[in-house]
Amino acid sequence: MELLLKEKDVITRIVLDFVDIFNLAEILSPNECTGLGSFISEGSSTEMAIQAFCTMSFVILYSAFMVEGMWELREPDIPKKDAIPLAKIYVSFMSIIFQNFPFLIIRIVVWAQYKFYSLGFLVKNAIAIIFCSVSIYRFLRDGPQGI
Repeated sequence: MELLLKEKDVITRIVLDFVDIFNLAEILSPNECTGLGSFISEGSSTEMAIQAFCTMSFVILYSAFMVEGMWELREPDIPKKDAIPLAKIYVSFMSIIFQNFPFLIIRIVVWAQYKFYSLGFLVKNAIAIIFCSVSIYRFLRDGPQGI
C-alpha cells in the first residue's frame, strides 16, 4: 500500500477516474443543468449502461491492490517494488476496459441522442485511452523498466 501511494501517476489516474464516474452518473440526474434524468427513461439501455459501468469502475482501485497482493503471495522472494509496475499496468488495462472506453462510447451516444455533452470528459476519456495504451505497449515491449 505504501509503495502504491508513492506512485503519483496511479493516484492521479484513480482520482480523475472517480471524478469521471460521478460526472457520468450526473447525467441521470433530473436537474436540467447537470443531467438528463427527465429524458432518459428508467430501465432504458442508456440508464442501465451508465449504472453498470459506473459501478464496475470502482473495481479498478480494488484490483490494483489485489494484483500487488497476488504478486507477493506468488513470488515471495521478489522485492515488493517489482509489484508496482505490474499494478500500474493492470490499473491502465482495467481503466481502458471498464471505464474510459465505455464512458467515451456512452458520452458519444448521449451527445448524439440528447445533444448533451461534457467536452472535458470526452477529451479525458480519449486521452486516457491513448496514455494507458502507450503505457501497456511500453511495458510489453521493454518490461517493468519501460514504464
